[in-house]
Amino acid sequence: VPTMEGLARHGWVFENCISVAMLTNPSHVSLLTSLYPKDHGVYDNETGLADGVPTIATILKQAGYATSSVIGFPHLNPEVANLGQGFSKVIPATMQERRADETSRLALQVLDESPTEKPFFLWVHYVDPHAPYDPPKSAPLPSLALKTPMRQAVAAAPSFQRHHPWFQNAFKTYRFVEELEARYLAEVEETDRGLKILVDGLLSKGYGSNTIVALTSDHGESFGEHDLYFQHGGLYRPSLHVPLIVAMPDTEPKRLATLVSSIDVVPTLLGLLGLPEEPRMRGSSLSRFFSQDQLPSPVVFSEHMYHQQVAVRSL
Repeated sequence: VPTMEGLARHGWVFENCISVAMLTNPSHVSLLTSLYPKDHGVYDNETGLADGVPTIATILKQAGYATSSVIGFPHLNPEVANLGQGFSKVIPATMQERRADETSRLALQVLDESPTEKPFFLWVHYVDPHAPYDPPKSAPLPSLALKTPMRQAVAAAPSFQRHHPWFQNAFKTYRFVEELEARYLAEVEETDRGLKILVDGLLSKGYGSNTIVALTSDHGESFGEHDLYFQHGGLYRPSLHVPLIVAMPDTEPKRLATLVSSIDVVPTLLGLLGLPEEPRMRGSSLSRFFSQDQLPSPVVFSEHMYHQQVAVRSL
């Protein structure tokens, strides 16, 4: 994934970032508010954030930023997740998923339409590395050793997979789990190629010297760990361990192995922009590990299903 590796060479890489949730809406709400699900109350993909809860978009808009977003999943659209608060421009998701290259081109188009006299905040939501795994036919598939019979995944399949047409067909079409894993990895690589369009576009528009790029994810994916296949259920490491890269111009690259949380992303960005955190935020700026002698967090927390599943994780 050369584009992501390129970003890593120009900023901070947090090798052990753990999401506070493993489901799309709760995780994104936490990511944009620096609140735990128990604080914001969103635990499923049908519930939205309450009006008036500060997000990074509302904070930056009040600070004079032009705020825009390109959303990839319908259940993250403003009428469902209510994450349109603070965004002056929202390109909503459609029922037809966009590939990463189209998403990046839309994002650059939105940026072209933003007021040039204002700094900008742009949330770009890519959906490619996600079931159903459907990379372009032209995308090369990585070669993986075929060792896990598909019958193991079929035997462990939860009801939502057993009744989903794509999974039903995949269970019949592929003989080995690794065949689907290869398609997932091809989607990751396709996302990287799409991300290159965005990064190159920012550079060509002259934003390379004054733009922070934060790259992360809402959850991971399991391919047999804990008997979970092609999904991100449970508060296990494969479901919660996410990438986090904060790339900045003229920054010495650094890597941090200690535990950090997805709720630390917003305070980190606000701190880098010289803006105060909202008092209710649960996270804290990760720059503290590089600017002063502070002990790392010994544990991080994740939750699901209205506290029925709770994880406390240490290294």
